[in-house]
Amino acid sequence: MRKNDGRIRLKSSFLIIGLALIIITWIITLSISIADRTIEIDHTKKESNNLVIVLEKHIGETFLQIENSLFSLRKSRESGMSINEMNLLLNQFVASRPDLFNLLSVIDRDGNVQVTNQIAGTRTYSGDRPFFIYHKIHPDRNLHIEKPVLGRVTGKWYIPVSVRLENNKGEFSGILLASVNPCYFSKLFHKINFGTESLIYLGDFNGIIYSGLHNAKEISLDDKKLRDDLALAIKEKSVSKLSISSGNDGVNRIWTHSIIKNRNMLVSVVFSLKESLQGYRYRLLYMILVQIIFSLFIFIFFFIFNKSVASIETANKELDSFFSTSLDLLCIADSDGNFIRVNKQWEHILGYSVADLEKKKFLEFVHPDDMDATLTILSSLKKQEQVLNFTNRYRCKDGGYRFIEWRSSPHGNLIYAAARDITERKRVEDELLKAKEEAEENETRFKALHNASFGGITIHDKGIILDCNQGLSEITGYSINELIGMNGLLLISEKTRDMVMDNIKAGYEKPYEAIGVRKNGEEYPLRLEAREIPYRGKRVRTVEFRDITNQKKAEEKLRETNEKLNALFSSMTEMVVLHDIVFDEDGVPVNYRITDCNTAFTKITGITREIAVGTLATDLYKTSEPPYFKEYLAVAISGAPYHYDTYFPPMDKHFSISVVSPGINKFATITTDITSWKQIQQIIEAKNKELEQIVYVTSHDLRSPLVNVDGYSRELEYSIADITNGINGSDVTEEKIKKILDDILPDMGKALHYIRNSTRQMDALLKGLLKLSRIGRAALDIKEINMNDLMVKVKSSLEYQIQNIKAEIIINQLPPCKGDFIQITQVFSNLIGNALKYSSKERLPVITISGNVEQFRVKYCVEDNGIGIPEDQCDIIFELFHRLDPRQTEGEGLGLTIVKNIVNRLDGVINVESKPGIGSKFFITLPFIEPKEVKSE
Repeated sequence: MRKNDGRIRLKSSFLIIGLALIIITWIITLSISIADRTIEIDHTKKESNNLVIVLEKHIGETFLQIENSLFSLRKSRESGMSINEMNLLLNQFVASRPDLFNLLSVIDRDGNVQVTNQIAGTRTYSGDRPFFIYHKIHPDRNLHIEKPVLGRVTGKWYIPVSVRLENNKGEFSGILLASVNPCYFSKLFHKINFGTESLIYLGDFNGIIYSGLHNAKEISLDDKKLRDDLALAIKEKSVSKLSISSGNDGVNRIWTHSIIKNRNMLVSVVFSLKESLQGYRYRLLYMILVQIIFSLFIFIFFFIFNKSVASIETANKELDSFFSTSLDLLCIADSDGNFIRVNKQWEHILGYSVADLEKKKFLEFVHPDDMDATLTILSSLKKQEQVLNFTNRYRCKDGGYRFIEWRSSPHGNLIYAAARDITERKRVEDELLKAKEEAEENETRFKALHNASFGGITIHDKGIILDCNQGLSEITGYSINELIGMNGLLLISEKTRDMVMDNIKAGYEKPYEAIGVRKNGEEYPLRLEAREIPYRGKRVRTVEFRDITNQKKAEEKLRETNEKLNALFSSMTEMVVLHDIVFDEDGVPVNYRITDCNTAFTKITGITREIAVGTLATDLYKTSEPPYFKEYLAVAISGAPYHYDTYFPPMDKHFSISVVSPGINKFATITTDITSWKQIQQIIEAKNKELEQIVYVTSHDLRSPLVNVDGYSRELEYSIADITNGINGSDVTEEKIKKILDDILPDMGKALHYIRNSTRQMDALLKGLLKLSRIGRAALDIKEINMNDLMVKVKSSLEYQIQNIKAEIIINQLPPCKGDFIQITQVFSNLIGNALKYSSKERLPVITISGNVEQFRVKYCVEDNGIGIPEDQCDIIFELFHRLDPRQTEGEGLGLTIVKNIVNRLDGVINVESKPGIGSKFFITLPFIEPKEVKSE
């Protein structure tokens, strides 16, 4: 419950941080966009104002030059210059500024064109022109500029610029006219025009346009409607020097004008507000897009984060389920001796409830005689040393004690332990030892009876006793005197008398059994052994009578004991196998032979008793050397028992083996199959390591970018405050705002950059965790795999990369294996993909895939000639998110972690050998399948 509360609080904290980031960044975006628009408009106004000043100066200087030119020409004309000379002079003036003047002409007092810069041409009448009438009426000798008129001969518009001519008496004698080309100013405007909706023109306060550009096109003086519309707009906007409003076409513009010095004219630059804010709109769109992406990322992050937390919770539930359903005794304790967690199996073994055990120290349950040894083991665990096969006794709720065998692994202040109740096994071992002792005692007693007692000795001739010893008297109950001369057949029961007579007649000399009769009529088992000897000059028989009553009783007791042992032997769940040491011709021990085995051996190994009994170990297990021969020989010779745990490759199983010696050069093994136990232990260790890495990632790698996001978001908050204070101040100016933004905006951009980098880092991290979680939960479809077909598919999927770097892929004939086709495909795709990615630039890549069978396993090798792996990284390349060189290659650092997890799930092993600059070899060991079982995928 406490773990769930902690996860809920963690989720809530992340949610609050995410919402705060979204709100803050939207506020920042809004503030920046408002300030940016204001700055952009002010910038446009300033630029527009600067342009009209430059244009006013340039146009004013142009009209001043025209004025000076006309005054100079007027002086020459009024001084009496001839028409031809005047023609040449006019031509020189026009040639000096062909872009400015269309025509220079002298018009007489009647309005007729008297002379022009052209040598010959059509003479026209200009007496009705406004500029001629003006000079005729007004005695003003200053420069006069009229609105544009259309040339009668040329058909082109021109701006009439003229001065009054007078004779010596001061009377009107005509005018000097300069036809100024309006296109001269249009070309000038073209050089500074920007925007398709801009307006630049030269005009007067009456709304007359002399020249200009509208919507990036030259204003046609022929278009009366356009000129009238613009004239109306110009009259309205000319009141203010700088204003923002919309024209007749509905376009918002920034209007700026400047009056031409000493002229009744003005020049105006009108920029489209829409085009002026084009850059602002792009920036605003970009900021909104970034903000939307960032907001979406935050939501996606929380979605992935919640799924990752759910995945971890699922893994914990699976671990809890395994913990609670295991038949072994599982527990977690601390180094102070306190039970922290135990599984349900403890209740069945000790009788205490789980709640009662988790409240106490485990030392309270240890047998007093085992306390010192337990404290010694606890001290080793505190030193982070693993403890295997430690046995002590634990008190049950009923007061009895059970033998518990431990395997413990420390992790910091915690101890993870798996235990097994071996009380029954201990009882069996004790009974076997006791039976061995009884058998040895019975054998000794039997030998003593056989060897120490001489029995009864008699000498007879055709059945008549000639002599006997005291032993015969003691056995039969007759005195020696009664025996001598007696028919010896009377000492034999009628049940076996005929058999004895037949042996006497046949001269049988080997030991045999018969039934004797004592003097009191009691029958007893008897062993007879006879020899023919010379006695007093003739051949007689000497017979040994041995009472085997005690021997028969001992044999019966031994038989009963053996029957009990055989019943126990057959019913044990552990494998019990009896062996004899085998010697060579020189008496050197070289092998061992199985003499007996129980049913459990057949069930676990699949080897029948008929095949096992009498077979040498090397032949039975198909090994070059007898397995564990050194250890077994030591037990057989010394008689000292021995216990060990081992992995036996020929059977692909883990065993816990106890070895005892029932006699010289003999040994017996009592073996428990602990393969499932070992697998459970490996699962627990793998889960612990995976959980440790996930906890480390979430507490360190995830926290680091979160701290960055929090820190830089605070920087953004402070920057917004600085901008707000600067804009809202009483002394705010355009320069001050620009300075504030120039100082703050770069830092805000960097802060957003770091925030985005941190969120991308968190996203990659969480995606990697989710990907790894999915790999661990994927269902496996275990079947026979044809590795040659599989490698063809893998090579085909990587064909582009292979051809791109001109790599050579060598696939040897591969033995089959047992596994999941999809998962194994991913393993080899990752390994070959890594070999291509980390190939050397100094040589063409060569990648070789080979495989061979080693007993019940198949070992594949992926070998390359790439850049290799540093020795100090060979042990850590399979760790979560580990990458050789993050700066040189792309990736998440999950490839080899996923490969290792897949191989482990398939009951396999992966390791690596590498030399920097030479290449790497990845070895994958998987369960082997005989080729006849394999079908193509």
